[in-house]
Amino acid sequence: MTKKLLLVIVCLVFCLVGGVFTLSAQQAGITTSAEPQFSAYTCVFNPATGRAEIRATLIDGAGNAMPPENVTFAVSRVGASSPLPPDAAVVSVADPRPPLQMIVVLDVTSTMPLEQVRDSLLAGLLSPMPFEDSVALITFAQVASDISQFYNDKNALYNDLLFSLSAQDSPNHLNDAILAGLEATQPNSPNRQVVLVITDSTPQVEQATPEEIITRAQASHTQIIPIALHNLSDTPDDEALFALANATRGFGFAYDGDKRAEAIEAGLTNIFGRVLNVLNSEIVISVDLTGQTPDETGFIPFDITVEPNSGGSLTDRVSCPQPPVESSVEGRSELPQFAVAFTNVVEGSRINDPGTLEVAVQPFDQLPLDAQFVFWLDDEITSESPEAIFPFDPQSLDPGRHTVRVELRDSSGDRLATTPTLNLFTRRALSLTTASGNTTQLSGAVTIQANNVTQNMGEVQFRAAEASNPDVSFPIGTAQVTNDTAALEIPDIQNVANNLFPPAEGQEGWNLLISAAAPSTAEGDPPLGESISPLVVSVAPKPAFSIEEVAKSPLPPIILAVLLLLVDFFLFKQIRKTRIKRTIAGADKHDLPAQLMCVTVSRGTAGRQTYMLTKKTMYVGRGSGNDIQLEDDANVSRQHGAILWRKQNWYFANRKPKVRSKIAGKLYKGLALVKLENPTDIELGSYQLVFHSTEQKQDISDLVKTNL
Repeated sequence: MTKKLLLVIVCLVFCLVGGVFTLSAQQAGITTSAEPQFSAYTCVFNPATGRAEIRATLIDGAGNAMPPENVTFAVSRVGASSPLPPDAAVVSVADPRPPLQMIVVLDVTSTMPLEQVRDSLLAGLLSPMPFEDSVALITFAQVASDISQFYNDKNALYNDLLFSLSAQDSPNHLNDAILAGLEATQPNSPNRQVVLVITDSTPQVEQATPEEIITRAQASHTQIIPIALHNLSDTPDDEALFALANATRGFGFAYDGDKRAEAIEAGLTNIFGRVLNVLNSEIVISVDLTGQTPDETGFIPFDITVEPNSGGSLTDRVSCPQPPVESSVEGRSELPQFAVAFTNVVEGSRINDPGTLEVAVQPFDQLPLDAQFVFWLDDEITSESPEAIFPFDPQSLDPGRHTVRVELRDSSGDRLATTPTLNLFTRRALSLTTASGNTTQLSGAVTIQANNVTQNMGEVQFRAAEASNPDVSFPIGTAQVTNDTAALEIPDIQNVANNLFPPAEGQEGWNLLISAAAPSTAEGDPPLGESISPLVVSVAPKPAFSIEEVAKSPLPPIILAVLLLLVDFFLFKQIRKTRIKRTIAGADKHDLPAQLMCVTVSRGTAGRQTYMLTKKTMYVGRGSGNDIQLEDDANVSRQHGAILWRKQNWYFANRKPKVRSKIAGKLYKGLALVKLENPTDIELGSYQLVFHSTEQKQDISDLVKTNL
């Protein structure tokens, strides 16, 4: 009996260890967007308590519901100098939480393990969700499907839609599908709205932009919850998906663990369980509206500030309905309290291209047939229509800040509801040309023109970058707007290119990208105009000193010869200085040698300190930012020199034009580059440096290598 009992205990221990190991393996490879989020997504009036209820979600950095007791809340009327008293805004956990509406956007391209995704989705999320939650499905591959009906019965959704899914070979339309899901959401909805995105893809074709997606989600207070699945043959863009989650107060997950089918299903089931935690992260802020009056929209706006005990601050804004007022006229039927909101623009939107501004109204099914939507632009009525769509052409307006709002009116002209007044920014797309029309092999005087400008721009700033490094640009001049054009006159384009981008050895000419922008005169506002695409120009090589021109000169031959020598000497020094600067600034691709070298520093009898050369660039100088700091010596510059590993050799370089260094007994003034042998003495002021080998034999790969 004892042996059998021992065997049973051993088996139980192995099972427990195996279970823990399996759980750990299932959780391995899961990363998150890791940013806490707070979203006050709606506000409703509770007649039972006579208070407004702000419904909100509060998620910590791990995607879990954040307990209200771990948070400090402050609720303030928009524009008020102080928050409401503590008893006027009471926070509690929503238990049970209100029903929500979720749209699942599912990738069905051929690389998706659909069987594992749909089974884990059902087990980890759909089945545990309350019946009152409604879920719809959009699939995407070459195109985004139409949205399905909303299901309360999640098993029926699985049987009707998920079970029969098959993979498709085609480019994906991920962003289009997300936008299609968002188009099924509504501003001012009394329910929480979520778009759950499951994909292993990166957008491959031209489609909806992240800016369009974020604007539409923010307009309807919809959270995006992406799940990025890394499998053997495709790689999603975690950073881009997490950016959508953070911008919409959602939360993101990524799985990059074991690629076996059973491990993927286990990992996704784990993630879907954590998504359920995000969905259950609901709180209610009960607000006493006594003494609060509505603003122009007919609602009472509040700012909510959340400060977790762990640090940081989260904010959101929500508008609450005013308490209903009973009619004093017997038999009169009161209209419901309507709400209207823009669907495709939010506060601060930047608009370049003509299009339409759209609004939605709640409750739509009770909207009077003769209702009119009145569109205001810059406090002037520009159109009235029974349709909630208004044309908007930024090219017909001066670029800059404009205000828009829409009113809902009945047949008598009485206002039923209005949107908040939004600040929008219109911009002009600047087109760039040269005055001559030529963009190749430019030399001498060149004029760059910015077109499609307006007089209120004032001036246009021009910049240039090398085509090989487009992210680094430099200013090349400013031009005033005259007659719908801003023309920058460059006396010598070759000099500009040569000064900004010193040519490398053997480089013939330059390929430049010219861009332009018209800055706003109001601090903090975006530019009034920007070039959408740069002007690509090639600049001819800067000519060397011309012997033919010298021969035509009336100067005596001896003077010409001296001038030529001086010019050659000057050019040689400039080229040499440029090469030294480039050598210091950029490490090459050669790895550090296996045999480590070091530098021993001494100063009189003050002792010695040895520095191991574990980086390709070791800066030497008086400043605190140097790798080898030589303090308290006025003869040592703050940025004196550098020890460099270049072209599989060690060098010492002076970094400044006026510094002095004595290397192997020879004095070097100004910018200089000297090859180091083993050993070499280097004198910098009162400091003695010795470059020599070390007796350490460990492989260099055990040490840190840094390309500087």
